[in-house]
Amino acid sequence: MYISPRLTLQLTPSYHFVRNGITGVQTARDDVRYETYDNVLRHRRVQLEQYVQWKPFDATTIVVNNNISYRYHRNPNLGYTNNGWTDNYYINLQQQLPWKLHLYLGTYGQIGHQPQDVYSVLHSWNGYYFTLQRSFLKDDRLTVRIGGNDVFSRLDDNGTSVVNGDFRALTTTTGRSCQFNLSVTYRFGSLKASVKKVDRSIENNDVVGGITKSQE
Repeated sequence: MYISPRLTLQLTPSYHFVRNGITGVQTARDDVRYETYDNVLRHRRVQLEQYVQWKPFDATTIVVNNNISYRYHRNPNLGYTNNGWTDNYYINLQQQLPWKLHLYLGTYGQIGHQPQDVYSVLHSWNGYYFTLQRSFLKDDRLTVRIGGNDVFSRLDDNGTSVVNGDFRALTTTTGRSCQFNLSVTYRFGSLKASVKKVDRSIENNDVVGGITKSQE
């Protein structure tokens, strides 16, 4: 980890493995799919998480948090293997504006194809948001926020692939994630903390003039 007045950087590598984990088992016979569980899963995950906070100017803060990982799933009984690289990311910009305004801009999502288990893969997706905030009254008791998520986006497609021997499936969810929000908050009361001063001092008179006094 590196910390300075303008820059904070943290890198966290990790490795995770499972030898005989519990996993779902799907089989098909006579056009009927059967689902059960067995502890035969072999799973590996190599991961590097990064956190960066940078203040290029006094009124500007940029935060980048992402997680790059490689995932490996295998069921040796069925001979199925599913693996792949993915990057989950979050980027946020905080900007102080005139008239006590605060602007927050951000984007987030996933790059790559993330294996969920032996059978399925989650495909790439992304989103974004903005928030404009201002506080009013004494001690900034009243705060008003207005913002939105994916306000200019069209229909979004989120897909998951399933592979099971000769069986192939693709599930696609289509929807509009456009969202606007307005919030008003008011803070009641106040927090007053004080430290009581004690008029006492410690006086050491065992040593006077460099000579230790003996007590009889």
